[in-house]
Amino acid sequence: MSEDILRLSDVKKWLESKRNHLVDGVVLAEVRTNSEHIASAAADFDASWAIGRISVWVTGEIDFEVLRRSDSSVAFFEHQTVSKIEDAQLEDIYNEFLQHLLSEAPVG
Repeated sequence: MSEDILRLSDVKKWLESKRNHLVDGVVLAEVRTNSEHIASAAADFDASWAIGRISVWVTGEIDFEVLRRSDSSVAFFEHQTVSKIEDAQLEDIYNEFLQHLLSEAPVG
C-alpha cells in the first residue's frame, strides 16, 4: 500500500486557493475530495476552448490535464511527484496549465 505523504485537507486547501490565482477567461468550477482507496482531491477548471483538471493524491502524485472542448483531445498533460504541496515547481506548472486553458482555439 502507498504511503500518505500529503494531508488531504492541505491538498484541498491548496486547490481551493487557486480561485485567487485565476486569469480572465478561466473559472474554477469545482473542488472535490475522495477518501476511498487512495485519498485524493481534484479541481475542475472551465475555459472557452478547453477544460482542465488537477488531480492530487495523498501519495504526492499530481496530474495536470487540459482537454480541448472541440474533440476532447489532450492539449496538455504533466505528471509530478512531490513531497509537499507547497512545492515551488507546482506553481510554475499551474501557470503553464492556465496558459494551455486559454490558448486552445477551436479546430476548424
